[in-house]
Amino acid sequence: MFIKSIKIDDFLSFGNIDIELNPLNILIGVNGSGKSNFIDTIFFLRTLPMDARMGIAKLGSIDTITRHKVPAANNTSSDKFSLEVNLDYPKYSTPLKYEISIRKTGERGEYEIFEESLSGYYKEEEPEPFYYFKVKEWDKFISYYDTESQKSRIRELKYDELDSSQSILSKIRGEGEYPIITWLSKKLLNIKIYNNWTFGRNAAFKIMGCKTDEDNTNLYEDFSNLPLVLNHLQVKGEIKKFEKYLNEFYPWFGRISVSIDSGLAKIVFWDKGFNVPIPASKLSDGTIRFISLLTILLNPNLPSLICIEEPELGIHPDAISIIAELLKDASRKTQLIITTHSDYLVDQFTDIPESVLIFDRDKNAGTTIKRLNKEELSLWLEDYKLGQAWLSGAFGGTRW
Repeated sequence: MFIKSIKIDDFLSFGNIDIELNPLNILIGVNGSGKSNFIDTIFFLRTLPMDARMGIAKLGSIDTITRHKVPAANNTSSDKFSLEVNLDYPKYSTPLKYEISIRKTGERGEYEIFEESLSGYYKEEEPEPFYYFKVKEWDKFISYYDTESQKSRIRELKYDELDSSQSILSKIRGEGEYPIITWLSKKLLNIKIYNNWTFGRNAAFKIMGCKTDEDNTNLYEDFSNLPLVLNHLQVKGEIKKFEKYLNEFYPWFGRISVSIDSGLAKIVFWDKGFNVPIPASKLSDGTIRFISLLTILLNPNLPSLICIEEPELGIHPDAISIIAELLKDASRKTQLIITTHSDYLVDQFTDIPESVLIFDRDKNAGTTIKRLNKEELSLWLEDYKLGQAWLSGAFGGTRW
């Protein structure tokens, strides 16, 4: 598991939220309750090792992503927000803590990262955390591993390493000198977010295929390299499980293959009822979505964290249980954050209700988050499945 908990202050619809995450996290709640904003929070974290300015621009502006105004020292109004993330670092028994605070500094979208740090404890009994880097007021330093002395040392951050519009994570790299910082940057960049399931009959990869020089290990978030990743699974001998699930979803499934010609890879689908192959352009959106889900969740090279919005879209209700099985299985190998409006999908987690997070709105239109508790729901679950209990108003996340 990558993210153990996340604290959000005054970001998007979150006033003050501190929530622990599990390997599998199912987010439910009405439209506008903040589920997508939670995914956007993960998206913003992912942009920090690349370009924080781009991350803010993708979400709107510093004005639109901050929730509350606070008085600044010079009596002007200054918007600010902060994120605190506890991370599971496999070599330590205690989590790492990453913190960042950003505030508006002008009327034209200017902002500054005025506090940022990465810290942790080598051992639980240590009284003070060790800082891998820290930027706060006059403290601007970073620790590094000195290969000559084989010891950790501390130095001041250089002028060209300090850009108040960008995270330190975007400036510092190096497995040798900065192993922990580099680990975090790689993990954040490795996050995948799938939130646009609209393909359409004329999607380029369905008609033209994709170029064979694209990445073939992980599915792009626009799904454009789907044929190539599918071909990679076949070459690596990972296709048997894929075909098993596809046969459960589509009983007439014969086989699936990828043709490569003139530098392009194309999906070819065989139906038991036909003697000719079916090109991807003739497959329904629901079938392509399911093939995409299989490609994401059965990939042996799973990312550090996968976010999927509404995986049930376009899927027949009696196939929802297959999706749930895939999600449960994948969560044993990586961390998942899933949003859904499907009570059928939520039903499939009746045995593990603690995997479900309820999103609601408070009286100030802010998002509240509550994780379900199996003991508290024991009476409801004697007579109802989890999705049924949800729509019956057992624990919130509804319009009434």
